Amino acid sequence: MQSELALQLLWLLVHALGLVAAWGVRASNGSRLETLGQVFFLFKLAVIALATLAGHVFCWPLWTVSAVTLGLMIVAVLVEFGGVERFATD
Repeated sequence: MQSELALQLLWLLVHALGLVAAWGVRASNGSRLETLGQVFFLFKLAVIALATLAGHVFCWPLWTVSAVTLGLMIVAVLVEFGGVERFATD
């Protein structure tokens, strides 16, 4: 029972860190930490992708959580939520 709880908490931590990595890439854009943020994001993206594939192959019931996290990470990094006016120059 304890090992199952620990595994679930680890699973949650991995996904939470993936979403934090996506936010970190956006937050560090243009700063000195941009490269570090990108490396951390790409590492977490690969980890979440492998978790999704492993979950699908081994028929784990929560593999869709990994797929949703993977999709959210990609959307969060690619979509500009501030709109076009954020990049307008005078």
